[in-house]
Parts: sequence; structure tokens; C-alpha cells
Amino acid sequence: MKNFLKILPFLAVLLLWNCEEDLPAGSSDVVTFEAGSPTEFVQVSGTRTASVKIYTGNVSGADRTFGISVDGSTTLDPSAYSVPSTVTVPGGTNEGVLEYQITDSNISLAGGTLVLAITDSGDLGLTNGARSYSSISISVEYEECPPANSVSLNITFDDYPGETSWDIFLASDLANAVVSGSGYTGASTDEDFCIESDDYVFVIYDAFGDGICCNYGSGSYTLTVDGTVVASGGSFGASESTNFTVQ
Repeated sequence: MKNFLKILPFLAVLLLWNCEEDLPAGSSDVVTFEAGSPTEFVQVSGTRTASVKIYTGNVSGADRTFGISVDGSTTLDPSAYSVPSTVTVPGGTNEGVLEYQITDSNISLAGGTLVLAITDSGDLGLTNGARSYSSISISVEYEECPPANSVSLNITFDDYPGETSWDIFLASDLANAVVSGSGYTGASTDEDFCIESDDYVFVIYDAFGDGICCNYGSGSYTLTVDGTVVASGGSFGASESTNFTVQ
């Protein structure tokens, strides 16, 4: 199973204005991406929703829609993302949210960059002389998980792999798993993923209630964080849980 990636959005917000004339002081005909450099970790394979905020320089009573495109400097495989062609800033606010899809399993370990661009001024409704631009863009770079956040799980199943499942929860939130696994077939599984630094609880389950060793095969599991084993076993009943920390 491939190593998962963290998503490290960093801003290269390029305001490429055509400055043939200066606007009067206080003009607010601006639309741009959010500032800052948040860090988010991809925690499972498959497709997930990512988002970035869009801001306008003023507030309108009506919805305003702006064109979005994927810039040609993007290096990710097209199968790794799906981006809508427009984003809307709702009336009564100057903030909108662009949501797009990322398929992490289609991003290679070499990573890559997704460059999103606001390609037209949309429904700004400018009144003080239009300021034109070629694009405003944000780059989202995908990089490999740092070693300290790299988690590996190996499970050797008993004769009934479909009975085995597992979850990893934040220790502060035992209601919502951050990583899960179930529906297994075959003799074993090796899974690698990347999670943020925090305190966690690993729980492994057996649907029949007899663990994975040793009545119906010699099953076992090992959970490793940055090369250190933090949980292991195989002989348990319906479930077994272990607390661990990612530094």
C-alpha cells in the first residue's frame, strides 16, 4: 500500500494586475484567495474534499460568482483532482469557499503541485473603473509524510479475515475515527498512513469475539510509529485498545 501524503497548502497568491491606471483610494474591486499557510494531513486513501477560501474586497447583497481554472503549471496527474469551474461568494458576506476533490491514491510519492486560479472578475459589479488582471492563483503542494508522522499497521489474519476491523481515534474524540480499516480478505495487510502529531487510541475488533489468535489460526498485529512499535498482539476477545502518541 502506498505511503500517504500530507497536503501542505502554501500561498503563492499572485496578483497580476494590469496597472495602466491607479484606482481611487478606498476602491474595493478585489477578489483573491485566503492568506496564510495551513497544513493538513491526508489520512486515508481514496477521494476527499479539500477547500480554500475566496475573499472579495466588499460586501454585496447578491451572490457573486467567479471563474476558476487549473493553471497549466500544475504537475499533479489530472486523475488526482477535480475542480469546479466557478466559485460563489454569497450575498451579505465577502467570503466564499471553493471545494474541490483530491484522490490521494492517484498522487505518486514524488508529490506534485496543484495550482488553482481565479480567471475572471465575475460578478464584482465594479463602479470606480475596472482593474483588470490575468489571474490570481494559489499553489497547493503535495509532499511525503515526515517520518515522525508516519504510521504503519501490519495485520496477519486468522482464518476469518472478514471478522477483523480497526479504528484510530483522537484520544480527545472517541466518537469519530481518523483512520479505519475493515472488509478484509486474504492472509494479511500492510497499511501506511500519515497523521498529525497528537494523542491517539488504536482499537482492533473481532466480530466473532475471539480475537485473531489462536483458536482459528495464528493471527497477530503490529502498529508502528516512526519505526517504534506502539501496539501489538493477537489474543483478545471482541476488541483491544492501546493509547499512543505521535510527536
